[in-house]
Amino acid sequence: VWPGFEMAIKPSDGPLMLHVDVSHKIIHMSTVLDVMYDMYNRNPGNFQAAATDALVGQIVLTRHNNKTYRIDAIEWDKRVTETFPRYNKSTRQSEEISLAQYFAQTYNVNLSDSEQPILMSKPRKRDLPPTKGGRREQAENVLLPPEVCFMTGLTDEMRADRNLMKDLATFTRIDPSTRCGKLVKFASTMAQNRECQRVLGEFGLAVAPNAVEATARQLAPETVQMTKPIRVDPERADWDNALKGNGMFQPVNCKNWIFVYSQRDEQAAADFCQKLSRASQSLGMSFGEPYVLAVAQDRDQLWVKTIEENIDQGLDLVFCLLPSNKKQRYDSIKRLCYVNKPVPSQCVLTKTIRNPAKVMSVATKVALQISCKLGGVAWAVSIPMKRTMIVGMDTYHDKRQSVSVQGIVFSLNETFTQYYSYSPIVKGGKAELHNRLEVGFNLALQKFREKNGDLPTRIILYRDGVGDSMLEEVKNSELLQLKQSLSKIYGERMSSLGFKAIVVKKLVSSRMFRKQGSQLRNPAPGTVLDDVITMPNFVDFFLVSQYVNQGTVTPTHYNMIEDVNDANIKPDQVQQLTYKLTHLYFNWPGTIRVPAPCHYAHRLAYLVGQNLMEEPSPQICDRLFFL
Repeated sequence: VWPGFEMAIKPSDGPLMLHVDVSHKIIHMSTVLDVMYDMYNRNPGNFQAAATDALVGQIVLTRHNNKTYRIDAIEWDKRVTETFPRYNKSTRQSEEISLAQYFAQTYNVNLSDSEQPILMSKPRKRDLPPTKGGRREQAENVLLPPEVCFMTGLTDEMRADRNLMKDLATFTRIDPSTRCGKLVKFASTMAQNRECQRVLGEFGLAVAPNAVEATARQLAPETVQMTKPIRVDPERADWDNALKGNGMFQPVNCKNWIFVYSQRDEQAAADFCQKLSRASQSLGMSFGEPYVLAVAQDRDQLWVKTIEENIDQGLDLVFCLLPSNKKQRYDSIKRLCYVNKPVPSQCVLTKTIRNPAKVMSVATKVALQISCKLGGVAWAVSIPMKRTMIVGMDTYHDKRQSVSVQGIVFSLNETFTQYYSYSPIVKGGKAELHNRLEVGFNLALQKFREKNGDLPTRIILYRDGVGDSMLEEVKNSELLQLKQSLSKIYGERMSSLGFKAIVVKKLVSSRMFRKQGSQLRNPAPGTVLDDVITMPNFVDFFLVSQYVNQGTVTPTHYNMIEDVNDANIKPDQVQQLTYKLTHLYFNWPGTIRVPAPCHYAHRLAYLVGQNLMEEPSPQICDRLFFL
């Protein structure tokens, strides 16, 4: 774990701000060549395809110059022994040199495997020196031997290792006082550094040695509506304990369902089925007797065949108790249930239900999740806004296949707890995306009219996945096209439609600390800051909506970049609405970092891009099947 700092200089409503935060880079002990050896030993027949799939898009670090590169391609037809022309300053002539010779002569690195292929990395724009005209120079691709490239970041396998993640957390999750101390010390060092003073002095700038202070506001805690109202703890903002013995806001029963499991897990399946029935009763819902199906052999095709043969017209749910988290099997099951034969599905790993002390808690959360997938509502909060549609939008990028999935969810009811989803896979450019967005809004507005008798008079869009550099592009391209599409749908009524677009940014370099006497603590959930560090010429705010029990909380930045016909909602009402919506993510009995529609859109886009690789059937898109 390499510690460091990340910085950004941004204009603000106050002085020019230096945003600083502690950062960590995870460096593996294994090289890309080690990973290739391991993959070849496990599956030599499909080695090149598997390695390309696993490695292209990964960020690697080269120790000889401490630089990071993105692997854009693996050149399987080339070896490190192949030569390329290089200018020799001594002889002033071009000469041929191999990649292996180059690393030996330049970095004193002797490559051990002459048969290793070559990794190719395209130069990033920010690394290219500008020309006099301001444009960036052209640069050749960077060629790297796998042996000198060390893997960085966390793999899915690492994330699933609880012990590893716990060990990492001791380094990366820093409490507020320690973090602020490190940042102030770093800023003070910069302020006192002569070279830093000289460079900044040329622009009339200096680094302030202390963090800026600002006055934040605390939004009122919410009351969560289930069978009984739950007053949310303002310091923790969760109601996990209140789930026991408290019925769902709008439960939906699961009457006709199939329970599929591996034959060797028959007893575990029977036990969990009973626990699920007991847990559901406390939530105010019920399960009918399942049709149980034991899979004799642990083969992916047999699992899919068993399920497919038993899906009929009136089926409410396919429940699978899986012996392992094998991606290929999971993807096949989800593709069958969400694309080919649309029916809600729920997959649970056998190891998740092994612990007797936790199995009832698991059963309660699974039952709640199933009811929501069938159209139920776990809980609600009071949001007094009539004829309003809230839209959440996020994007999943598959860089290996040069496609993206646009996940979009549209609220259909007045409690903003039921959604219509749309997830186009976009292979072309902006024109295709704009066309698909128009189709999606058309479908969603039809659904809204069917349910409510008329079109919404107000649409509020939360757009996730947009950085500061893309704000103008989103406003002048994506939103412009979207407003034109809405004009076609609304016609003469467009003049009475209020439309507001809010960009949601989770990757922020700003941190907020709450002063309590001489101590620094995390801000409580519901803390809003809309002055001093906010952006000039924008209506924006920072909100801490979630509670963390380790480390330092990260605020989320909201930027209102579009407001048509004033949308009849003031900035402080947007802040309250945003905080309320962070309570409505049904996979977690507490507040989350972003409004629930944003996270639903993220879950949808990820499921389609990572697992389905096809667009889901429209027959299932009026439910939260992607939970």
